Amino acid sequence: MTMAALMGCVVMLLAGCLAEDKLKLAVEAANKQCPFSMGTTGYVESIEYEDGVVTYTLALNEQVSNIKAMSENPDVVKRTVMTNFIHPEGELKTMHDLILDANASVRYVYKGNSSGDSFEVTFTADELKAAEDNSSLNVEDKLNAEIEATNMQLPMQVDEATVLENLAVEDNSVVYLYQVDESVVSIDDMKSNADATKGNLKNMLENGGLPVQTFLKKVLDTGRNLRYRYTGNESGATTEIVFTTDDLQKILH
Repeated sequence: MTMAALMGCVVMLLAGCLAEDKLKLAVEAANKQCPFSMGTTGYVESIEYEDGVVTYTLALNEQVSNIKAMSENPDVVKRTVMTNFIHPEGELKTMHDLILDANASVRYVYKGNSSGDSFEVTFTADELKAAEDNSSLNVEDKLNAEIEATNMQLPMQVDEATVLENLAVEDNSVVYLYQVDESVVSIDDMKSNADATKGNLKNMLENGGLPVQTFLKKVLDTGRNLRYRYTGNESGATTEIVFTTDDLQKILH
């Protein structure tokens, strides 16, 4: 059973319960589905409720997440997560509404899957309600928060030849900027294999889980394309892979 289907069943079963009891039962049901995949980002290890706090423990894939940088910038992490509390959708909205009704707080515990390092951020009930009432945060603000959270973790070695250096907004596109070690692979070879590269990236986006879907939606909400630009470290030559807004809509649906 998917998490969305599970939450739908839980809501039907909770009619007539007190707000806190509803939340406890929903958390217990969700926790039984753990570990729950977040795609390439990692997985939800557990969801627990105690003393008015819902705690999500998240095991992060340190190949795509820099746990040290995140722990050193908790305010950036918190701003980014907070944007997801503004007009949430689907199963996120179901759980979010139960948390609000119970006047509960939320704690996220992030754990590195290889280092074992961890840190946490907490949102009080008042902060969650403020986010719910916040209509001033527009789609650009949400996207910028996501970009800021990504950039604080960079540069990041992606593979033997490629380093992700920056994520930026350029006119009508959000652009991942990579540097390529040309002693390992040439830009000309990358141009020749552009179709295969785009296919691999498309597969990654389709199977990236909720965090990737959330990011893509924020890009789409601003009406932008998504670009991957690769620059040779010696020649300065570049090649790009582009996902148009139509491409992104198809990936999300």
